[in-house]
Amino acid sequence: MNKYLKTAIESGLVDSIKDWMKSEKYISTLSIQRNFSIGFTTANAIFNHLIEEGLVEDKLTKNKGYKVIGYGYIFPIDIYLLDINPGITNAWKKEFASYNNFHIITDDFEHFMDTHKDIECVVSPANSFGYMDGGYDKAITDYFGLEVEKEVQRFINTYLFGEQPAGTSIIVDIPKTNKKLIHTPTMRLPSPILDETIIYQCMRSTLICAIKGKVKSIVIPAFGGATGGVKPNVIAKYMKLAYEQITEHNKVE
Repeated sequence: MNKYLKTAIESGLVDSIKDWMKSEKYISTLSIQRNFSIGFTTANAIFNHLIEEGLVEDKLTKNKGYKVIGYGYIFPIDIYLLDINPGITNAWKKEFASYNNFHIITDDFEHFMDTHKDIECVVSPANSFGYMDGGYDKAITDYFGLEVEKEVQRFINTYLFGEQPAGTSIIVDIPKTNKKLIHTPTMRLPSPILDETIIYQCMRSTLICAIKGKVKSIVIPAFGGATGGVKPNVIAKYMKLAYEQITEHNKVE
């Protein structure tokens, strides 16, 4: 039993949710989160607990039970937002304050990885050709070796005809490790970002890629920072909007 569910049971929250369910037509992680003003991770743990108890069923299975629900398995993911710039991390803290599956870290990449050995996936915000030789991407190749860059470029050349569109994501294994890398270019070539909505696209495609890859923990940088030149509050706003779009998509009316 994870710590979020344990706390929810001990506090009587789970019993309160069971009482509330009696008057509800649909149950989902998002509806639990909204009605009880709790974090997503706690709501998702409770939701899955209710499924295990047979009180609700996933909409993807045959309906035998007590409620028809929207499926709430959205983010069994611990999301670490990492940047060395306090201006960015403070903006993230403001936007993601209500989500306890988000962890905001002000640190450099090497020290973060050394102190978070269990991270399953890292995200590279490079460019359409997979060149990882500057800034945050260079920190990744310095840490894991140039083979990770070669693996990204091999994928792009093999499956994407040599160029990956900005705002899309691919996932590769990091050689000689048990970790994965999601490559999500924010720009075709290094240059200032003119259309800030690319940040939304990058965050959204990264999360979709992580879900499909069954990633359980991921570290994500500031899309559009540094070379992109986008202001911290704008970066944080668009990254949050992307996260909320995916969670909202799973809401059943």
